[in-house]
Amino acid sequence: MFYALGFIKIAIMSSFSLKDKRRVVKSILQRVKNEFNVSIAEVDYQDLQQTALLGYGFVGTDKLLVEKKVALLVDFIDTNYDVTIVEHHREIAVIGFSTQRSDFEAKKYVG
Repeated sequence: MFYALGFIKIAIMSSFSLKDKRRVVKSILQRVKNEFNVSIAEVDYQDLQQTALLGYGFVGTDKLLVEKKVALLVDFIDTNYDVTIVEHHREIAVIGFSTQRSDFEAKKYVG
């Protein structure tokens, strides 16, 4: 099983108030949740009117599919909203559970 965790820092230059920003962020969060079935939330910069930090996470069974989903998610935000992606950091890791033991092994792929 693989998991992806990451954050996307966006600039919302068309926002002139916190109300404008929250409208855009709320729309992004809802559409991304519906489109990609991921957990996503605004995790920082709630008090800045033109910047938001979005954190996301999800699991999958295939590393290539998880990587593709991350790329599609970022591209979806970039192409469907009037925002600029300032930063994007992600971590993809595999967790292998053993049926013989109660411990687990994790390997990280950071990008």
